[in-house]
Amino acid sequence: MFLCKKGNGVNSRVKLIILCCVCIWTLIIVSKLIIHNQPELTQKMDKSEEIPKLFVDDDSRNLPLIFIGGHQSSGTGLLRILLDVHPMIRCGPEPIVTREILELRRRNTQKRDWLSQSGITENLLDKAVSGFIVSILKDMGPPADRLCHKDPSSYIYLSDLGELFPKAKFIHAVRDGRGAIMSTIVRNINPKYTSDDILGALDQWKSFTSQIIKDCQHIGSHRCMTVRYECLVINPKREIQKILSKIQFNHMLI
Repeated sequence: MFLCKKGNGVNSRVKLIILCCVCIWTLIIVSKLIIHNQPELTQKMDKSEEIPKLFVDDDSRNLPLIFIGGHQSSGTGLLRILLDVHPMIRCGPEPIVTREILELRRRNTQKRDWLSQSGITENLLDKAVSGFIVSILKDMGPPADRLCHKDPSSYIYLSDLGELFPKAKFIHAVRDGRGAIMSTIVRNINPKYTSDDILGALDQWKSFTSQIIKDCQHIGSHRCMTVRYECLVINPKREIQKILSKIQFNHMLI
């Protein structure tokens, strides 16, 4: 029994030595292969086309995007659905992060000098913000000739969007304030609007809508148009034809 156990110990040590030799030999072979192929690997790494680059030739700011916005319950959802029917336009759900990134951009403009000293220029920041918005839009659905962005709350920063996307078109949906406020309260969309303070809600609607109209006029009638919800409901085909003409799309496809 003692001899049997001793013999097994010897065999184990022999196997261990053989295994170590195999590992060492493998390491030597691999090392030689790496050294031999080092020039070729270095040459490949030197090729600029082999290295992926982020934001190279990024033209996101000049895309002909379509932005839909306005006060809540003013027909932006209806506009989105009608435009999404067009075979060359994708107008999906609200990208809810747009307002936050635009708010961040506006706050950072107050720190322009400090950012510039850090190497973050205004142009660089605008490229990053526009690239983020476009990336979200592109990845939210299938590709399309024209991407559409519908988010009522983001129109607080309509002037910012006009600066970020000089080739974009903007559609402002406006509705009678009484109908917009009542619909918002009934659907409980905005907790700030309650039936206890209808006049206060109407004042907020007036302030919000007036600012958007001013920003739309500043952007220019060739890029920004106002669509009345009531007209859209009564004669949707006529209003959609106006919109498609404004964004330079063939209305015969509807």
